[in-house]
Amino acid sequence: MKLNPFTKKQKNANPSRYDELCAEFNEVDAQLRGAEQSLAQAKSDYSEKARAYHELEQRSNSTTWSTQEQALFAESNRALAHLRSCESALSTLSVKHRGLRWRVEAPSSLKARKTELQRLTEQKATLQAELAKARARADQMQRRADRLKAEVEAERAAATQALIESEGDDHVISLPSRQSEYEVVVAAQNQVHERIAAIEAELKDLPGLVREAEHGICCSQAFVAETELEAQLPDFIDVIARHTVAQRRAGYGRYEDTHQIDIPQAAIEAARARLDAEMRA
Repeated sequence: MKLNPFTKKQKNANPSRYDELCAEFNEVDAQLRGAEQSLAQAKSDYSEKARAYHELEQRSNSTTWSTQEQALFAESNRALAHLRSCESALSTLSVKHRGLRWRVEAPSSLKARKTELQRLTEQKATLQAELAKARARADQMQRRADRLKAEVEAERAAATQALIESEGDDHVISLPSRQSEYEVVVAAQNQVHERIAAIEAELKDLPGLVREAEHGICCSQAFVAETELEAQLPDFIDVIARHTVAQRRAGYGRYEDTHQIDIPQAAIEAARARLDAEMRA
């Protein structure tokens, strides 16, 4: 039998907590779009009713309200109340939508942030290697420039002395033979130093970018961990409830709906190690 690819997919009989969050987000997202439309309509409605009332009020020469003015004023107030209600509803939905969006986007955000951190780490290593190479090359050029400069100065001093000791006006002056080479080396050395400065500037900006990527990973890990915790809670929430109710009935506890758990330090350190390993994985 040939399957119809456009038939509606069967509903997941055993959705995960993440699936539930995605479904809730989609529902709230649709509600938010509807609330935005309702607010836009409410603004338009109030604007029209308020304008109609004020135009009538300005045309009226009477010191008392007419029946029509009273009716338009009441409609304007009702429209304003509806507008405020729509604004409040949209604000509430926006907060809920934002929280759910962070939860839903956390896995993909975690992956993207880890990729970015890996890229920054590799970029840092590449820049550091290039910087070391450029500095070594600059040192080589400096030694060569120093040697050439000494030779040029020696040749210039010899030519100067020869000119002083000459008796005629047509003495041929011997120019330093390494002058051009010295100028080329200095020009190349300046370019290498410019590149070193550019690399150092890039490296200076990297720590801030790395901290930003690491903070993004930590936030995504927190949202993912929250979802994982909610997924596991149904398996032992009954045991916790039994404990809190029993403690309360025996007079050992104050609350039935709250239970504080002391986490062993070893478990905390293990969790830190796992999160750190996940950040660099």
